[in-house]
Amino acid sequence: MRHTSLTLVAALAILAPQAAVARQPPPGYLVVKLGGYFPVASDVSSYETGFDGEVSLGYAPAPGFAFEFSSGTFSTRQSVGSASAREIRVIPVTFAIRGTVTLKHFEPYAILGTGAYFIQDRLSGATSDSTNLGLFLGTGANVNLTERFFFGLEGRYLFLHASTFNTSTSLDGAVLTADLGFRF
Repeated sequence: MRHTSLTLVAALAILAPQAAVARQPPPGYLVVKLGGYFPVASDVSSYETGFDGEVSLGYAPAPGFAFEFSSGTFSTRQSVGSASAREIRVIPVTFAIRGTVTLKHFEPYAILGTGAYFIQDRLSGATSDSTNLGLFLGTGANVNLTERFFFGLEGRYLFLHASTFNTSTSLDGAVLTADLGFRF
């Protein structure tokens, strides 16, 4: 009886850590984010809500913490009558850190990031380009469908200025996306 108990305790001591490791999701992930850019700054408050689309590649070296690289596009425009007077298109290339809390299948998180924003500003047929640094912070939540697939919602606030046509335009605004992701 004593020998059987020791064998059982030894087997649990060996298998328990492996079972805990097996429950951790894969550390890498790819997310497609689709949604809208909502201009908020007074410089662009009369501009239209624009499309936002991104692809993010992330890595979680430890539970609850991840790094994320993203790129995509968003745009907005100001219309005068039926014509577009000014259109701003942006291609962000960003890096972010993300803190996550895992509650079974639900994962709320906070995100903070920065990056280079490649801006093309079209005004009355003329074009001006600039590259500026921006900062964003946000929050979101994912629902795990399986160990590998998840979907979620993310909201961010973007702090960004465009230096085009010899003026500085604040592009501060909100970004809201629906996300679909895959862990690997």
